[in-house]
Amino acid sequence: HISPLFAAMAILFLSVLALVLFAFEAKGDCPRDNSRRVRSFFMTDVFPVLSTNPLDLPASCPLHPMHDKYIAHEDNKHYDHNGEWKCKYCNKRFVNEKYIDRHLERMHSDMLPENATVCLSDYSKMLGFQPIQDESLFSGRVSPAQSIYNKLKKSFGAMEKCSPSEVKQLIQQCRDISESCFPSLDNGDRSPNQLKFNSLVCNNLKCVNGILKGGLHRDPEQDVFVSTMLRIMCVIILVGVVATQVFLSDSIFHHARRQFFNIKRDEDYLRKYNTNSEKYGWLVVGLVDSFYAAKAAVLYYMKPADKRR
Repeated sequence: HISPLFAAMAILFLSVLALVLFAFEAKGDCPRDNSRRVRSFFMTDVFPVLSTNPLDLPASCPLHPMHDKYIAHEDNKHYDHNGEWKCKYCNKRFVNEKYIDRHLERMHSDMLPENATVCLSDYSKMLGFQPIQDESLFSGRVSPAQSIYNKLKKSFGAMEKCSPSEVKQLIQQCRDISESCFPSLDNGDRSPNQLKFNSLVCNNLKCVNGILKGGLHRDPEQDVFVSTMLRIMCVIILVGVVATQVFLSDSIFHHARRQFFNIKRDEDYLRKYNTNSEKYGWLVVGLVDSFYAAKAAVLYYMKPADKRR
């Protein structure tokens, strides 16, 4: 019979190993997932509000699709109802978007126009978000390991740090793009779309308590709250598993648990624990029992030393 503590430690070790290996996975100079996120933001949250067709933008605008480094590849991917990705160049199929991205990079890089040199991922920081893909575990867009790694990294303090001077430079970069995409009027006044673009994108960029905040980033206080709650949950789970093992061992809790549960024989409780573990899952049972273990420990230490037997 495998000890629950041993199983928990093994799972933790394998999970950390997988996350570390993924973290050191080779990344290109222009991450496709981050570029997708930036592209999606402009296509769904900015251009529709401005009533602007991206194809009608001036050629000098870096957001014009003809400058997008990966737009040709994105237009030649298809996600079907079977949950697979299909390459339109060669009709090969892939289980998630990460693999088809690799395929396109290795086999069809010659299909990218030479004049398409703008990496949209470079604008991630200008939009105020940490360049991390945040996809559902079963979306098919990323592998399960990548999804878990991203969520852990995002939740545990992976918020973009900033300084006031840096934010000032990013705002100026944003306004330069706004000017090139929506030129000022002949009289020198800013065009209506330029004003709207500045309001939607540039003016939202701020440095709040040393954390970068922008159009694509949640409120820093919310991030800190979520991060803190996740840390507390992890600590509770870890303490629960360890406390359960200590409680079930021949230790100082031996007499306390016998008195607290009014169990005549330790074997009776162990048999009950193993049965419930198989039925409900050892982790759930362990967390519940750890609560009683803590109470038993308190009762034990509240007794005078000469009565601890």
